[in-house]
Amino acid sequence: MKEKNEQSPSLSGIQFQTTQYRRFITTESFGIFGAYIYPFAVPYFFNIPSSQTSNLAFDFDTFLSRPGRELEEQIMLAGNNYKRAEILSAFLIARLRQNVLKDDRIAVAIRNVIHNKQYRTVAQLADAYNLSARQFDRRFKESAGFSPKTYMRLTRLQDALRQYNTDKTLTQIALECGYYDQSHFIHDVKEFTGYHPGFYFSGKAEGTEYRNT
Repeated sequence: MKEKNEQSPSLSGIQFQTTQYRRFITTESFGIFGAYIYPFAVPYFFNIPSSQTSNLAFDFDTFLSRPGRELEEQIMLAGNNYKRAEILSAFLIARLRQNVLKDDRIAVAIRNVIHNKQYRTVAQLADAYNLSARQFDRRFKESAGFSPKTYMRLTRLQDALRQYNTDKTLTQIALECGYYDQSHFIHDVKEFTGYHPGFYFSGKAEGTEYRNT
């Protein structure tokens, strides 16, 4: 399997929080196993600020050296995804640093951006956590890797993409997900996925068959 316009990717790796889409081309059968983590967890698993990992990707060998190679081998040899999940969970738990979050308000704020849609602006979020807009922006970027404005755009897009396979029009999806209008929706979909939303939601875009797997 090769990434378009790039060399063949490794068998395993880590993709940090990103605003960039990656496209893979394969002529063979393949399987994918992976896990998501909150961006504020990056420093506690890997001792690196999230603000320094945005849009970066590494293979396990390069990023983790011998432990990464061993993890890759264990996951590859596991009999099923349940076993793979156990192996990966044990690996991550072992790496957790024994300390509390330095600013739990920001971790809660990131969760709220993802799961709670009551806050539509950065100013509303900053007020909710008793921080000035400048303080909130700086602390949020340290923990999430992106400014709150960019992160809110990404989560809004994820909400919209979850509407795939529904009977809603693009205008309905845009308005329900908090876009000012359809043109803003089209702009974000094209920027972050490389597709016009009309093509993406038509079911013809590459990889859409795996969205619900």
